[in-house]
Amino acid sequence: MLNENEIPFPTTVDDHKHQIRMGRVVTHRKGGRAKGSIRELELIAADLRRGGEINRADEVDREIMAILDKKICRKIIKRSRKEQKMLHIGSC
Repeated sequence: MLNENEIPFPTTVDDHKHQIRMGRVVTHRKGGRAKGSIRELELIAADLRRGGEINRADEVDREIMAILDKKICRKIIKRSRKEQKMLHIGSC
């Protein structure tokens, strides 16, 4: 049950930064992870480093790398599927 005084979702960038500082980086929406853009995460990591929270900034950096790896893998898979399709069509 929700507390009446508690806001169930972040309303501002400051709230999101606070959640990251407290270790609650991941919020759930429709069963998946709701992520900010890579640039926003880089800014948050820089703010954390300036604030002296190196460990939290490293966690955000790891999340950025995971997002980039996922995007790169998707592009490679998409490209290889297109190539396979073209090879299949060309062999007929």
